[in-house]
Order: sequence, then C-alpha cells, then structure tokens
Amino acid sequence: MRNSALVLVGLALVAGCSSSSNDPFGPAPDFQQVAARFNAPTGTFASGSESGVLAGLTQQKSAQNGGFAIGGTSSSSSGASGGTTSKSLRFLDANGGSSFCPALSSGAESGSCACPSGGSLAYDLSGMQQMKNYKGGPIDVTLKVRAEACTVNDASIDGTEFAKISSNGTPSQTDLMMLFDVHLTATAKGVTERIDADFEYLNGKYWFSIGVNDGSVVVSADSAFDGTAKTGTIVVKDRNETWTCTFASGKGTCTSDKGASRPVASL
Repeated sequence: MRNSALVLVGLALVAGCSSSSNDPFGPAPDFQQVAARFNAPTGTFASGSESGVLAGLTQQKSAQNGGFAIGGTSSSSSGASGGTTSKSLRFLDANGGSSFCPALSSGAESGSCACPSGGSLAYDLSGMQQMKNYKGGPIDVTLKVRAEACTVNDASIDGTEFAKISSNGTPSQTDLMMLFDVHLTATAKGVTERIDADFEYLNGKYWFSIGVNDGSVVVSADSAFDGTAKTGTIVVKDRNETWTCTFASGKGTCTSDKGASRPVASL
C-alpha cells in the first residue's frame, strides 16, 4: 500500500486553482526547532540500536520520496513552480489526477481546488518566484500545502506539508539548505497509513531525524542504500560522535570518527 498512498502526497506540488481569503494551512512548524534536531542530535547510537535506526531510516525515506522534490519530473507545469515538481507527477497524469485543476496549466502559484473524488487541496508556492527570478543574494522561502481528504480515484490524503528553502548566496548543492515537515494520513484501497517525517537537505544529501531510546540521531544514506535488502552505507550522527556503517544483507560494521568499531552480526 505504501507506494500507492505516498504517490498522492506529491499532488501538493502540481495542483492549485482559486485563492482563498483565509489561511488554510494553519500555523507553520517552528523551523528553528526542526533545524535543532539536525544540528544537535540528543540521542546515542548505541550497540544494538542499528536495526531500529535502519528501520526508521527506511520509513522516513519512503515519506520523503512521496513529498516535495526539487528538480523532479519534467512537465508542462514545471514553470509554475520554478523547477520544484512532484515525483508522482507521472502517476497523477496517468490517472487523470492533475487535469481537474485549471491553474496547473495557467501557472498560478497559490490557491486551492476541489479534488476529483472529494475533498480539497490548498497550496502556496509563491516563494518559488524568488528562485525562478534569482539573480544572486540570499534566499529564504517557505512552501505550504494542506490536503483536506483530497481524493483521486482510490487514494486520498489529509494533512500538511511545509518546506523551508534557504541559501546564503548562489544556490548549489553545497549552499542550498532545505527543511521539510510532513504530517499526513494517506489511504489507498482501504488501507490507511500515517506519515510523520522531518528531514533536511544539506551539502547535497538528505538527512533524517530518527528516534532512539535516549533521544534522536541524524541519519543519511548513500545512493545505493536498499532498506529492504539491508544493504548499503549509512552515516549516523549522535550527540557524541559520527558513525559510518556499511551493511550487506543485514550484516556489517560500524566505525566511529573517534576510532571505535563494532560488528553488526544481524539486522
């Protein structure tokens, strides 16, 4: 069910129509608190916690893949968002999910619309105009989406997505920083899943906040990481040190930047 539900999350980035006089998004997350979880992890990556951290990383990456995506699928609507599109765009196009909203073709950057099988969706991507017309200097924009039981065919989504994008100068992989806050309930084919995720894009990599027994740690994975096969390399930052773990079929080794090393016999 996960894939069929999560693909709808990206509807937020490809739809919109008439604007509303009321704020439909509610209070934005405290991005300073979100950033603090990544800048100062509070937990310990203790021996025996590897399996839980890996499971948390896999779940968070699934949520990230369904939400905001920078430089996603090429489409006629890419100009409306300045290059910020959804990884689910092709899915929605194939299922007639994007044609219900006239602003998709008109290029409106904020508004709301009725979803084809019930519910509504509101979005504000107006901050992307700053990036579209970028001529140098700092960037600080916030993207907002709220889905109210928005239903397309047999899938629906309810909740909010926020993304804060900032840059001190010329946007690049080493300068661009993005914080994401996703809280959604997704339903597909009668099965419901709750999606709660905070993640960060920094220095060209995605980082995820994962809960452990005494707080949280920050985790990233290499491009070859496969959570199902439990294979690949991850980096874990805890409150004391940074660990690099390499796994193959659930077995591997974790090495600290302070010199310690421990085997992982089984995940």
